[in-house]
Amino acid sequence: MIEIREVEQGDDQWSAFGTDHIGFREHWWEELPDGEQGFRFLHDGDEIARVRLTAGRKDLDCFPALKGLKRIAEIYFIEVHAEHQGNGFGREVVSLLLALYPEHKFVAFSHRDVFWNEIGWQVCQGPETGSPLFAHLATES
Repeated sequence: MIEIREVEQGDDQWSAFGTDHIGFREHWWEELPDGEQGFRFLHDGDEIARVRLTAGRKDLDCFPALKGLKRIAEIYFIEVHAEHQGNGFGREVVSLLLALYPEHKFVAFSHRDVFWNEIGWQVCQGPETGSPLFAHLATES
């Protein structure tokens, strides 16, 4: 079973996730900007994944599939620990996030097309953003 822990910014303004980045790319884990939440995911006491998300995006009407949606959560960063990649934890982490915010539709700007396609997310057509936008728009995860 995977445990979710929300990360608080705390006093260290440089990294909400602390200074231990072994197994993760450290340049991702800086301070949490206003409106972002951070989460650690643990399995048998080991940190297996980290996520940063915003559960209040409202500026995505330029994507026709998202037009008019009121509750959109953007997965800003997601990373599975290097030693745990390829074991299905990414899929599980995304499922847990969907369950944590059942009233939201989810999006992610990403170049990891294979991952998002494999878990059933669709590419949303819209303006050129530099990264494709993937979305989970179903009512059930």
